[in-house]
Amino acid sequence: LETKLQNLLRGQEAASSPPIIGIPRQGVGARAATGIDGTGRDFKQAPNIDIPSEIMSGLKWWENKTVPSAVHNYLFKIFVAHCQRVHFYFNQAAFESRMASSDPATQPHPCYLNAIYLMACYFTSLDLSPFPYLGDHEELFLGRAQGSLTESLAMSDRLMDFVRGSSLVTVYFLMRGRYLEGYHVHCGTARFALSCGLHRINSNELQDTEDHSTSNIGYLLSPPETEVELGDRLNAFWQIYWSDKLLSTLMGFVAALPGQAEAPDGISSVFPREIEYYEGTHHTPQNDTILELLLPQPTATIPANQHRDSPFAMVLKALTLLEQASRLGHLHRSKPSEGTIAALKELHVATDRFAATIPAVTAPEEIVEEGSASGCDSVAVLMARTITLGALLEMNNTTSATDAQAYNARLTSAGYIASLVFYFGPGNYGNADLATGVRTHGIAGA
Repeated sequence: LETKLQNLLRGQEAASSPPIIGIPRQGVGARAATGIDGTGRDFKQAPNIDIPSEIMSGLKWWENKTVPSAVHNYLFKIFVAHCQRVHFYFNQAAFESRMASSDPATQPHPCYLNAIYLMACYFTSLDLSPFPYLGDHEELFLGRAQGSLTESLAMSDRLMDFVRGSSLVTVYFLMRGRYLEGYHVHCGTARFALSCGLHRINSNELQDTEDHSTSNIGYLLSPPETEVELGDRLNAFWQIYWSDKLLSTLMGFVAALPGQAEAPDGISSVFPREIEYYEGTHHTPQNDTILELLLPQPTATIPANQHRDSPFAMVLKALTLLEQASRLGHLHRSKPSEGTIAALKELHVATDRFAATIPAVTAPEEIVEEGSASGCDSVAVLMARTITLGALLEMNNTTSATDAQAYNARLTSAGYIASLVFYFGPGNYGNADLATGVRTHGIAGA
């Protein structure tokens, strides 16, 4: 195994056999894939905005109950520039329209705003030139967010803002290493999202809401009025799902969301698409779900008219496969059976089929040439590849004792995961919980 890994790291084996993954040729910067993000946007690529005088002058703007308009705009732009690294996707134009509303009931709830300010301050603590450091204000906005979350829930006021604000607070705790606090907030958020029916949105297009027997929206929330609102709800739910798998599969906490797609309260929501998709008028009919992902169908080419997965959807699917592989592996080790082996083989077919749809990882120097958006997508694809390899490694590790082919396959998967870490550099992967979890739990097992 040691010799095999050394050959992979030197690139010798890649030259003699077709690679199963796209391997970049050098690192993408010390902060491009840190934290628990899946996008790796270059933190030096900050928007060109002026720093408000309230911040530069040292005025105690934070003592105001309401954040000054100039400071709000500044913090919001910081958040928008970097929220994709925690897979927070929302329609910016719709949010700004709500901010401009004269009706307080339609404006964003303070719990949502304070959570945004909290994350913006956190992002500035990551050496975000030219943003000044605002990390000292994190506890202030955390306290305000928690207080206003309680008010929102108590008054049933703008409940989708509660969901989004609570999800951001969860992510903040995880990024700060406060896992127990994050898990506590996440459990409440996840169960509330289920009560809202966010796990039952079965289409990327608006549905007829007159017949509640087929409606994809629960009763705690009124049905979405536009497809933009529908897209925001889908992306809100799947960010919660992402946090759930991060906490359960890779950190060992009990999952707050249903573990089986076919369970009575299982997840039937379709995987999300890019935010821009919900703004357009040309839509494709495909709506893929977890159940469809896990179907043991052989690998097939993607039809030309089928909508390809967004980078976020790729990460979500990879995490789903890893969770299934870990669950079946644990089940087989505790109570071996032919049924579990058969289920693992079916999952292997589904994983191979999904892996064939992941594009090659773009080389770092090409990312720089194509711009920051390409960089985000490329590192999300990298994460999806790494996690998918972790799923294959888990399955082969489970069956390696009785299957010589599985034994060799797990060494190959471990080698390619190691090569990805090597080419992107230990600094890039060192704090990435997704990659570190796959690497530690996978390569060590091999």
